[in-house]
Amino acid sequence: MNNFDFSTLNSSDLEDLVCDLLNAEQHALQTRIRYKTFKEGKDQGIDFMYDAGMATGILVIGQVKHFFQSGYKALLNKLKEEKFKVDKLKPTSYIVATSVNLTVKQCKEIFDLFNPYIKSLNNIYGKKDLNRLLDEYPEVLKASYKLWFSGTAVLEKLIRYHLHGRSEEFVEEELKRRLRLYVKTPIFDSCRFTLLKNKFIIITGEPGAGKTTLAELLLYNFIKDDYQLTYIYDNIKEAEEVLKDDDSKQVFYFDDFLGHNEIEIIRAKGLETSLTKVLQRISRGRNKFFILTTRTFILSAAILESERLRLFNLKAKESILKLSEYSLPVRQQLLRNHIEESTIRDELKQVLEKPSIQKFITRHQNFSPRSVQFITTPDKVELFGPNEFENFIIGNFESPSEIWRHAYERQINDYDRFLVNTLLSFGDHAELKELETAFNARLDYEIKTNNYPRPMHAFKNAFTRLEGGFIIEDYEYNELESQRFFTFINPSLMDFLIGLLREDQDEVKRIALSATYLIQLTKRLYRLLETPDKISMSAELLDKLINLPGHFIKLTTENADHITLAIMLHKYAPAKTGLCFEHLNAVNDWGVSDDLAFQLNAYAEEIRDIKSVEHFSQLGYGPFAAILQTKDEFGDAFLCLEFLEQKFGIKPAFIFANDAVHDWSERFTILLEEKITKDGEYWVANHGGDEDELEKIVRENIDLKRKLENLGLTISVSFYEMNNLDAAQVKTSLRWEDKGMPPVD
Repeated sequence: MNNFDFSTLNSSDLEDLVCDLLNAEQHALQTRIRYKTFKEGKDQGIDFMYDAGMATGILVIGQVKHFFQSGYKALLNKLKEEKFKVDKLKPTSYIVATSVNLTVKQCKEIFDLFNPYIKSLNNIYGKKDLNRLLDEYPEVLKASYKLWFSGTAVLEKLIRYHLHGRSEEFVEEELKRRLRLYVKTPIFDSCRFTLLKNKFIIITGEPGAGKTTLAELLLYNFIKDDYQLTYIYDNIKEAEEVLKDDDSKQVFYFDDFLGHNEIEIIRAKGLETSLTKVLQRISRGRNKFFILTTRTFILSAAILESERLRLFNLKAKESILKLSEYSLPVRQQLLRNHIEESTIRDELKQVLEKPSIQKFITRHQNFSPRSVQFITTPDKVELFGPNEFENFIIGNFESPSEIWRHAYERQINDYDRFLVNTLLSFGDHAELKELETAFNARLDYEIKTNNYPRPMHAFKNAFTRLEGGFIIEDYEYNELESQRFFTFINPSLMDFLIGLLREDQDEVKRIALSATYLIQLTKRLYRLLETPDKISMSAELLDKLINLPGHFIKLTTENADHITLAIMLHKYAPAKTGLCFEHLNAVNDWGVSDDLAFQLNAYAEEIRDIKSVEHFSQLGYGPFAAILQTKDEFGDAFLCLEFLEQKFGIKPAFIFANDAVHDWSERFTILLEEKITKDGEYWVANHGGDEDELEKIVRENIDLKRKLENLGLTISVSFYEMNNLDAAQVKTSLRWEDKGMPPVD
């Protein structure tokens, strides 16, 4: 027998479920009774009813009470309040249903309370009774998707995964609460259909529209069906490493995969090939699915910037979550759910329950799930009186950014703001110790430059005040360990802060001059791939980069720091060519991150003067191997080899012979195999049956294979099964050998 506790349902969900179960029961009994719910009828004591009409005088009224958390005593007290409403209505029959587990004695007590309207103890449904009906009518269970996640086994599967941004609160009660808050819209089924059809989906929408929540609901379905979840944090290549080419069940999730802001699109440019490659593998595999989210305008801008993404037709796999999807009834239900779940004071709930306020909220053009969550979060409103709270609600919807401005400027002090802006300088998140070090550097700067006093335990106190309201704790997981870091409570706060920096150049200067890590300069303020005329750098900071580079060189990241400083000086102090190469000469390990390798590639392309080119060519094979590693398509990699040889005189064989870090034979074998597969797909789509065209394609790839082998690589690829050509086509290709073509494996 089922044993659901109904804790993943909100009150309205439970009303619908009870109504559906009783209708299924009546249908099985072949009666004409069909109950219907009334969302706005609670004040009249009616949650569902059956009215046979004036001629019959039959009126059946049902009352549904959740109280799964409060228990029987609270349930009974509430039912006593309902009694006078029932006396007014005088129904022919009265039904009570609840998620509370009822004893026979308790059922008798409810029966006596509503005498003579409850005709039988069978008209009282407790937790066990509802579970019995779910056993009898599984079609109702199948339609109640929130209930799927209510079973103990399924909950345990979901809790096993710490979803990004919520790991510190991803416990059973929080998970159930999130499900209770969710209101299903037509986009859910649409996204699910698109995902099952295409194997991946990109959910886009405006900030706060509910993209992440929708994505997580889709994920829950896979997790309950025993799919292994892989959360991608920063780099799509993380998926490449664990994606299995077998029938194992895998689902991947990349939230905000293009970043939170338009300035972060540049980060995705170096990953576009990896993205399309992974999505192609996902599309071809069995039991493989990928869910990605991003903001609509960011996806559009990224596609505009990338020919590869345009050719891949990424927009065709997009599901746009528009705020227009939230119809008025859905908005009203979402607001009711948040009021019901909120732990704000009763006097503040009474403000939210005013018809005028509910109408203002649900019909406002700035309505979004996030805006409703914001005004029902205790930390945001606990200090307000009723009148202040009402003004706060109006202000939140009329000028959403002003709410963060009010919190930033009036609810926290200068030291808190130093910590908030220090975290912002790291980008999306920062590790705790690095954040504390950077904050203390900012504090030292303010004490020295702006005469701030040094309070005791400044970091600890600021951190305590901000946690939960501005910043939250999170973890990154890998096979060996988890790393603790801190991030902003939601993207809208980051948007506000970045907008604030655009307006406040003095604060930009103070962040920059107090920075102790290079990432604090390059992540938000001075993008390495931006041209100098797009952003100015203060003379004080430039002097610090030139004359005090040791301030930024850290023992654990010294190689990456030297490369970063060289690129920054190239951008902002082009006359300091010699100093650039002093930093590059100091690098002894070129195994850098993909992002930095991508920037190094841009640097190599930009340098023009003979002296700089000569200096760069004398750095050894390291930087060239790092640059080559960024190329994820055969054509790009081959062109890169030609570029490095033509511009720097670096022979590809020199890189391959000296670089023991990368297996270039395996890498170019994989790249050539992928090219052959794509060539086969192209031939089938555009020249199917044209043997001459196929022969031309094969000869071209054979020639490329030989060129690579002449460079000292061992390449093992097959040309006779391009795109799984059928036997007749394979025989045709084999006959080419009889025409004098050398056999190639």
